[in-house]
Amino acid sequence: MHAPGTHTKIVGHRGASALVKHENTLEAFQRTADVGAGWVELDVRRLRDGTLVVHHDPAFNETLLSTLSLDTLRSLSAEEGFAVPTLEEALAFCAGRVGVDIEIKEQGVSAQVADIAQGTMQPDQYVYTSFHDRVIGELKVLDPRARAGLLIGHPNPEPVWLTRLTEVYPTRRLRACGADFAAVNIFFVRLGILKRLRATGFPAWVWTVNDEMQIRHLLEADVEAIITDHPDLGVALRAEMTHQHEHASNPASLQANAVTAG
Repeated sequence: MHAPGTHTKIVGHRGASALVKHENTLEAFQRTADVGAGWVELDVRRLRDGTLVVHHDPAFNETLLSTLSLDTLRSLSAEEGFAVPTLEEALAFCAGRVGVDIEIKEQGVSAQVADIAQGTMQPDQYVYTSFHDRVIGELKVLDPRARAGLLIGHPNPEPVWLTRLTEVYPTRRLRACGADFAAVNIFFVRLGILKRLRATGFPAWVWTVNDEMQIRHLLEADVEAIITDHPDLGVALRAEMTHQHEHASNPASLQANAVTAG
């Protein structure tokens, strides 16, 4: 039985987004690895030509990605001083460096995402997440060896009250879509969702957590993963907690402290 928090994954949100100029880039993923975090989270969208790219928003400088080819997007991002990676490039880069939380933003791309993921990484090196229940269900069929998590905390829920109710009490949705875990917005933690998930056997990944006290609380709660813009902070706090647990469980250390105190 491990001590709480010591095995919690620290996941760089869109890479180490607070530590680099451009999120969701190979630089951001490398920075996450450099600070000792074992995982990154990235976002997947589809271009007009069918290419899957790593980008959070549906548009680039107000131009919808669905209207752009890869060559055009590459030219636009080069003007901004960075390159938008394809999903295949990103996963190939991360393989052997960090695990990847692949967030699928859109429906209709599940088969393409699963094909790229399975052809690039081992199933224990990545997970899928999505706000779309159907996407999670599709991925569990397409790639059954990989884990998938339903995102809780939709930014624009429709219908609002029904969606929020099923997010506060998500067990039925999680079971129906075959999710292995829940990826929960930090807001829902104060509503007691961690206790409900634990009672029904669903691990929790919590996003996006940048406050030191909140990270400490989640480590103590022994959540499976903390997604943060500051993976360096998460790694440091996890190391501190691990050291404290090891120190407290070492009889020699306790005896030495007692002698020193005396």
